[in-house]
Amino acid sequence: MDSSIQIERRAAQRFDLQLPVSLHVANEGKENRALTNDLSAAGTLLYTDRCLEENASVELTFVMPSEITFDGNLRVRCLGKVLRVAPPQVGSNYSVAIHFDHYEFLPDKEASVRYAPVVSDPAEQEELSLSSHVFHPRSPLSI
Repeated sequence: MDSSIQIERRAAQRFDLQLPVSLHVANEGKENRALTNDLSAAGTLLYTDRCLEENASVELTFVMPSEITFDGNLRVRCLGKVLRVAPPQVGSNYSVAIHFDHYEFLPDKEASVRYAPVVSDPAEQEELSLSSHVFHPRSPLSI
């Protein structure tokens, strides 16, 4: 038997995409930049110069390309948790695995310019357009 065969355990199809991402950490107002390495409906692996804490709540905003949506480029906002962080191998970028708890497609670029960042102080939150569509990733065990 060939020991080099690996079984894929992921429940969602993974796309090898390098997309620029706007990254916000919960309760911080600063925007950080990141770049995805791969992306699925369940989460992403990305690179950023910011060292994040495991279990930190994060918000990612990026444009999902038409190759995935089959309906043009769509702006997406994802809320999730940091699963693991690996220190930089080369350069200064950390490798960060994020699991999505919730994501939504924003209606258009104009309406998505102002989105509600992940913060605990309601006075700091901005209103999200009511016309956006909300999607919840399914659990791998759900049918």
